[in-house]
Amino acid sequence: MEQIIERLRREKAEIEQVDFNQGKADGLEWAKVASYEELLLVEGADDIEDLTHSRIGEFRDYFDVEFEACREHGIDEEKWQVGWLEGVKEFWGQVKPKL
Repeated sequence: MEQIIERLRREKAEIEQVDFNQGKADGLEWAKVASYEELLLVEGADDIEDLTHSRIGEFRDYFDVEFEACREHGIDEEKWQVGWLEGVKEFWGQVKPKL
């Protein structure tokens, strides 16, 4: 029984990492076309909810589409969101000092 539980834990962790990595890749792609103002908003955000409540309504529209895609593909939205933020912030951390 312990071997089964350990195997399932590993599989769960692998799936969660895939969901995180997908979010990070999506965040990086978004960041490449984002405006300066949008990148500043993401830089100051602690989570996706901060962005969906921002004054830029496009965030809500963008995330509505992305969350629907997560549901359709069985992606853990929370893991995806953490990855997305990391992808954008990693990109911005490399670009911002050069501006």
